[in-house]
Amino acid sequence: MDEIKAVYSNDIYYPFVEYCESQGYRVMTDLARCPFHKLASESDITPSLVSRVKTIFLMYCKKHPEALRAAAKPAASAPAKKKTASVAAPAGDILGELEPIFQKNCDKLIHIAEISKAIGKKYKRADILSALQKADWCKIVDDTTFFYSAAQSHS
Repeated sequence: MDEIKAVYSNDIYYPFVEYCESQGYRVMTDLARCPFHKLASESDITPSLVSRVKTIFLMYCKKHPEALRAAAKPAASAPAKKKTASVAAPAGDILGELEPIFQKNCDKLIHIAEISKAIGKKYKRADILSALQKADWCKIVDDTTFFYSAAQSHS
């Protein structure tokens, strides 16, 4: 796995690399849990640097999605929640509503909480997650974080 300081090796990223070291982030998979939205509040990190850091991270995710999924495996062993009796929503219906949300947020990571809020209470979280795992335009960073990747079928 690539180290953060190797990917962000240019001097301009030094404040970010220093921040990562202080937070215990060593490799790129560690950034899956990094709160990018809070970086600009750090004294040496400017909003433009945050933007550049996020862009590089998104590009890295698109190039190495399997490596970042590996970081999510330990979280998958969490105990299951109490099940409620209901019929699962058809994946096509959910995907039809989810894709426009992802297209609007195509330049950032999207957390399941944001997705649930945007789609309302029509679907259960498990149904949303199941549908996203099957969508060819959705890439998975970890169990709760996703990003939009335009479908490869366009000519």
